[in-house]
Amino acid sequence: VGSISNPKCAQPLRTTIQPQRRAPLLQTSTTNIALPATFSMGSLAGKTVILIRHGESLGQAARENGIDRKSDESLIDCGLTRKGQTQAYELAQNSQLDNVDLVVVSPLTRALVTALCAFSKRPDIPIICHAGARERGSTLRPIPENRGRPFNIVRKDLARSGLDIDRVDMSLIPDTWPNHVVEEGKNTGSEYDRLLQ
Repeated sequence: VGSISNPKCAQPLRTTIQPQRRAPLLQTSTTNIALPATFSMGSLAGKTVILIRHGESLGQAARENGIDRKSDESLIDCGLTRKGQTQAYELAQNSQLDNVDLVVVSPLTRALVTALCAFSKRPDIPIICHAGARERGSTLRPIPENRGRPFNIVRKDLARSGLDIDRVDMSLIPDTWPNHVVEEGKNTGSEYDRLLQ
């Protein structure tokens, strides 16, 4: 579950991938990150990848609430609106998600909330958080909603809201998150491309 797909968050985008090599390392600005040892790209052969856009975020609703989306610090790594939460819970009813084996989610709150709501009735599905799945836009000067927060803060916020954040495997997130992705002028798109290879 990431931050790209159908802009209406109604139907997931489906695509089948055929990996051409073993799991590549994903480059970040400070470290190499590999997928868990129990996971191999070979295990994706013939699998369907479903990309899901997060539900409506507080950033997307900022204008109608008189908030400047480009500069208001209250939107840093914001979550979902009530409408966005409803969209995420409704996504659980989508039959295209019945055969999901693994969820890979961005470390941004709106994506985590979407994944946890959409798969709340499926505790058997592992959820892995990976920085390579984060928002790719506005890398030169990230808008507040695209700037991450430390996980101890995110974990507390999501636990208070009743979401089972403990089921999310955060082991692939660098200790320096979110600071390692906010280098001035750094294009992070290639990390996401490598994640999907």
